Amino acid sequence: MALIYQALELVGDDGKGRGLFHYCMSSDEEKWPPSPVGGCAENCPGHSTPEAARLHYKEWQINHASTLKIVRSSQERCKVCDEWTQLRATVGSQFFEEFPLCEQHNTLEQLRVLYYEK
Repeated sequence: MALIYQALELVGDDGKGRGLFHYCMSSDEEKWPPSPVGGCAENCPGHSTPEAARLHYKEWQINHASTLKIVRSSQERCKVCDEWTQLRATVGSQFFEEFPLCEQHNTLEQLRVLYYEK
């Protein structure tokens, strides 16, 4: 089973698209229908574009599912200035992305910039 994350158009009771989008998770199996995730699962009225729904999800991940930590077992180059660092910023809970960031750049603001570039 594969999980699928994508912006989907909201459908009205009449079965027609409403022109609003939520960012949703579903699977490639029919038994698991799409459901809103992140901020879209929290009384969100919907977004005018799929891109706006995706950005809403990314912002929710930054605000609710990110950590700034130290990894003592290895060093990597900072994604911003190329200095060696043991610090990591991660975004996501079940599936996450990790960014090596030095002490100066290991901030939510810098994490937001890098995460939105993806």
